[in-house]
Amino acid sequence: MPKIKITKSAVDALAADGKRYAAWDSELKGFGVRVAPSGRKTYVVQYRIGGRHAKSQMVKLGVHGAITPEQARRMAHQVLGEVAGGNDVAAQRRAAKRERKPRPPAAKSQPDPQTAPSSNPSTGRTGTGAPQ
Repeated sequence: MPKIKITKSAVDALAADGKRYAAWDSELKGFGVRVAPSGRKTYVVQYRIGGRHAKSQMVKLGVHGAITPEQARRMAHQVLGEVAGGNDVAAQRRAAKRERKPRPPAAKSQPDPQTAPSSNPSTGRTGTGAPQ
């Protein structure tokens, strides 16, 4: 986990090495870039609420190229400011994402196999199979 000053040229110079890794900013604690094995670079903020023994949370800010390092740094300042105010930004985003997901349709009632006619796929005939 190298520490670098996150600039456009520094992020462009980061290369994929076969596994995911993060490069952290030397000036803003918790701000970094995650580099995927594919080479995709994502700006992130990592923080803890509740002290050093609490689980760390990570918030994705955006993909390199879609946003600049300066925009990502401003967004990281905002997120860390909210965290300092006691808000768990990652939990809020997860809750908002859950609300946006469409709910699955109501389960269709299945016919009772004892009373419903059965279908024979090879002949296309329907019936209970009992002699009439």
